[in-house]
Amino acid sequence: MGLAPHGLPLVGHALKLRRSPLQLLVEWQRMGDLVKLRMGRADAYFVCHPDLVHEVLVDAETFDKGGPIYDKARTLMGNGLVTTRFSGHPRQRRLVRPAFQRSRLPKYVETMARETAVEMDTWQPGGTIDFGEAMHAVTARATARALFEAELPDASVRRIQQALPVFTEGVYQRSVAPFGIAERLPLPATRRFNAARAAIESVIDEVIADHRRKDPDAGNAGLLAGDTDEGAPATTAELRDNMISVLLAGTETTAVSLSWAVHLLARHPETERRLHAEVDAVLGGGVPAFEDLRRLPYLQNTLMEALRLYPPVWMITRTTTADTTLGGRSLPAGTMVLASPYAIQRDPRHWTAPDRFDPERWTAPTAAPKNAMLPFLAGPRRCIGEATGFAEAAVALAVIAGRWRLRPAAEYGAPVPRATLVPGPLPMTVEPRHGPTGESDSAAPTDTRRGG
Repeated sequence: MGLAPHGLPLVGHALKLRRSPLQLLVEWQRMGDLVKLRMGRADAYFVCHPDLVHEVLVDAETFDKGGPIYDKARTLMGNGLVTTRFSGHPRQRRLVRPAFQRSRLPKYVETMARETAVEMDTWQPGGTIDFGEAMHAVTARATARALFEAELPDASVRRIQQALPVFTEGVYQRSVAPFGIAERLPLPATRRFNAARAAIESVIDEVIADHRRKDPDAGNAGLLAGDTDEGAPATTAELRDNMISVLLAGTETTAVSLSWAVHLLARHPETERRLHAEVDAVLGGGVPAFEDLRRLPYLQNTLMEALRLYPPVWMITRTTTADTTLGGRSLPAGTMVLASPYAIQRDPRHWTAPDRFDPERWTAPTAAPKNAMLPFLAGPRRCIGEATGFAEAAVALAVIAGRWRLRPAAEYGAPVPRATLVPGPLPMTVEPRHGPTGESDSAAPTDTRRGG
């Protein structure tokens, strides 16, 4: 077992982890299978080996979503699927499951394609956009319209689109801030956060009330079904909390995955050229439908590689609920356990050329080493929206690639660890791929730069 060096008195490694998390996690990842560290005055453990991480994720009862971060998140965004402890998780997952039935994917894909096209219609040839902001707008609208199963007025969709980035960032900052200081001070950021939360909750409450005024059995209610097929029906609070969970997770992770994929394609023109050629050959300028996605393997491989290099969930924390052992080490109840999909998915012990952006690696049947690819985690708390999120990201990328080439408009900085791993500002110059004759202009020189 490794021992993390350079802990500070009183705070241990907590301050360093907050200041330079990605660098520190990658350093710890190289120190063994299990690394002991200090979080404040308490011992904690960073889990490095994929098999041990898998053990943590599979035993979700012993390694639960507890501790100060999740406790604070529950007060901010409710006790929905994302934040609930193990004891409440089976019920919340049953409540949410109807929204993620495979039969719904074609509709979700259609909605995502339409919202992406609406966003692209605002782009001007040679103009500059913040691609990350654009994708957050697209995914917020698509998630709200598709998952809420309601004909939302455009004004309500705009309220969600505008409030969601403020709310998401506020939840993260308040969850990791010590002593609960942020929400106690009448700062402008606090007022913006409270206004954003009120805006989102008001739209959700309107949707719930509208649904209950109608026949709840009419149509396919998805998240609003609120019926577990066993036990009591969902309360209004459960519906609201789960809608917030799905709205945040569905918007943030899909937008971030798309942003990283386009960022990587812009830095690797040969990969971009191959992806454009595949999209042109399969879609011929048409709008992709769900059944088209299986005919776009290179595009799917590109997304998988972006998820490997930049998984939205870059770090996980769990707290032991009972005395247990992990990797031969005894852990008392209440021990914090950390792991990092970002660090595991860049570990040279498990991946060849781990920092290289290489969609080709996914053509091999055994591309991912066992338990070493965790963009959607694993076990009973594996992301319930995995198939939905991947399909939505794939169709949005196909729609964009069919019409536009994007080029960096500024020097790129570095990934920004927040609630998800975001690129930070991502200004892109948009260039139409097709001239007046409709002939594709997809040739580009080879570029072998690293994933970065």
